[in-house]
Amino acid sequence: MPNNTNTAKTSRRRSISQDRESTPPPAKKPMFSIFQKGTNAPAAPADIAWETNGSSFIVGQALHPKSGSKVAAFDLDSTLIKVNGKHKWPKNADDWVWWTASVPAHLQKLADEGRTLVVITNQGGLDGNAEKQKEMKLKFEKICGRLNLPMWILISMKKDHNRKPMTGLWHWLESRFLEDDVEIDLAESYYVGDAAGRQDGWKAGAVKDFNNTDRELILFCGYPASGKSSFASKHILSTGQYEYVNQDTLKTKDKCLKAVDEGLKNKKAVVVDNTNPDVATRAPYIALAKKYN
Repeated sequence: MPNNTNTAKTSRRRSISQDRESTPPPAKKPMFSIFQKGTNAPAAPADIAWETNGSSFIVGQALHPKSGSKVAAFDLDSTLIKVNGKHKWPKNADDWVWWTASVPAHLQKLADEGRTLVVITNQGGLDGNAEKQKEMKLKFEKICGRLNLPMWILISMKKDHNRKPMTGLWHWLESRFLEDDVEIDLAESYYVGDAAGRQDGWKAGAVKDFNNTDRELILFCGYPASGKSSFASKHILSTGQYEYVNQDTLKTKDKCLKAVDEGLKNKKAVVVDNTNPDVATRAPYIALAKKYN
């Protein structure tokens, strides 16, 4: 006789097995943002049109930015972003986080107000290095992908007139906007560097900034009537920031040296408009510059 008990057990096992096969596994619960690194959540890289101006600087146009009269310009490192950790230099195109969580919202607000967003950054390590240039471009594409805002990008690669605090890139931007019949309104435009809001102030060990009130000695060299005085008048004295020393006026070299000494001692910038034809003539002025560091 057949064993009905065993048959029933087999039937129950088959039924349970079939139920298990027909029941889909429970869906995984979504991981909420507090468990994710939301600071750098993945985003598709932005479309940026790149062009290189000689070997001096790179221009990027992210998401087709317009030329605007009201410019909000920013440095990149330690202003909009910082490295993701305590190390000093970024390791790759993904090694960054926002300087503060409010950066994207603030840039969005500026764009909503009709301002043209611009980033101007010094990146000396890119000079002559195609691989690093490629990595920097990818980094900006990721940054702009997160922001999803039109933006001009100006990257200085050399220590020339286009490197901040020199104004070459700003003047390039002005000229480029004029091609679209747009003149930048300086009264309504600004540039924010990494000293803005710095909590450490100027204590020992804090990063120091360029100061256009630093003492400076400009020593002209050249034949008479070669244009030294005209250049000084047009490009230097017109700023109102320099003491003018000229031997035709003071009559003797000793008086010129005394005037330079007094100017530097009083923390002023000085320009010496003399021929200064040889090393021996220039040496006392250079010694004064070294004296006042």
